[in-house]
Amino acid sequence: MTGDDATRRQRVAGDDASRRQRVILAWLLVGAFSALVLWLGSARFDAEETEGILSPILRFLFPDLSHSERYLLHVKVRKIAHAVEYGVLALLALRAAFLTFHTATARIVAIALALAVLVASADETRQAFLPERTGSFGDVMLDTAGAITAIALALLIRRLLRRPPTEDAPS
Repeated sequence: MTGDDATRRQRVAGDDASRRQRVILAWLLVGAFSALVLWLGSARFDAEETEGILSPILRFLFPDLSHSERYLLHVKVRKIAHAVEYGVLALLALRAAFLTFHTATARIVAIALALAVLVASADETRQAFLPERTGSFGDVMLDTAGAITAIALALLIRRLLRRPPTEDAPS
């Protein structure tokens, strides 16, 4: 074995170790963010608790709103947060799946989406048993919509970035 062969094998071994570390880190981020999402779905973050946080902010930003208008805005902010949380979770899962599996993009998307739906379903099921919360199939659908939207945007951006420049484009 020549010195070049040994160097090449060391480089390949180092690349494999680096890839394994990236995969592990990606899935750890998915796990950590899933735990955060589940924590945010706990009794500590029910509507009454978050109203204490959001109401002063909304009052400052929109001083002319009535209490009932502010409450409706509070509900909308909470629902938007659902979609955003699960969008971020889906993106983290999408990245981890792309790093882990060498298969068709549709399968990778299915894995990421399934994980987001699984966490959403578990969270809403758990909330159904908490006296301060209510589990909602509608929230699972909202979470799923956030995950689908984030994945679709990520794939669109990925496709646009990989598109070769056109001849008309200035260089």
